[in-house]
Amino acid sequence: PAFTRPDQALGDPDAPTLEAVAGCELSIRLEAHDLTSGKDVTAQEAASRGYLVRIQSDTSIALSQYGEAASPSLPAGAVLAESDVEFANPSSRMFHWTPARGQESFTYLVCFRLLDSLATYNSASAQSNAKFCTRVRVARCKYCMKAGDSLYSIAQDWGTEWLNLWAGNDLLTKPGQTDEKTEVRLGPLLSVSHQDSLVSLATKFSVSVQDILAWNPDLHAQVEQEIDLILFDGQEICVL
Repeated sequence: PAFTRPDQALGDPDAPTLEAVAGCELSIRLEAHDLTSGKDVTAQEAASRGYLVRIQSDTSIALSQYGEAASPSLPAGAVLAESDVEFANPSSRMFHWTPARGQESFTYLVCFRLLDSLATYNSASAQSNAKFCTRVRVARCKYCMKAGDSLYSIAQDWGTEWLNLWAGNDLLTKPGQTDEKTEVRLGPLLSVSHQDSLVSLATKFSVSVQDILAWNPDLHAQVEQEIDLILFDGQEICVL
């Protein structure tokens, strides 16, 4: 059994990273087949011989500059939609994920595996014994508007001023009337150095340390674990 789609995940460690935005749905079509060990065998021919597969979710890993956190399931909020039949050849399923606030600033490795009709698990991909994972980065300092949102409500939720949001988003002409699924830049990405600290940045931009942590969940995760927070040269953080 082997995955055939998406192409960007087929065993290539240098494949481009997909970008998602908190509040907007990301959908990925997954496809796989089992050609057996025979030569020049199509998936349909293999299916007629009883070779069928099912795509299953496997693990996910949240990555940041500070390390990784593994989960035995998909990221929170993600689903692998059911297919019309349990086993097929070729087989396909849709992966849907609308990242929530608190997931931005992390890159996720979302992994899948195959179960054949003989109940044998296989994490096959284009490379033998390779894990089939796709890499998704949830953008920092961005938000996707939902029904009922306005720049006023977003500014209140994120602890900033609606005029700042309006000034930073040229395509938004009416702050009180915005379309659902519109991507909003919440603020600039600041490149920091190892000499910076949360306290110095908070003082410089007249915000609180708690504000910076709320805007940057990867930093908040470190502080929550009572780990000394070190900033790196060139590291980007969101400051509204």
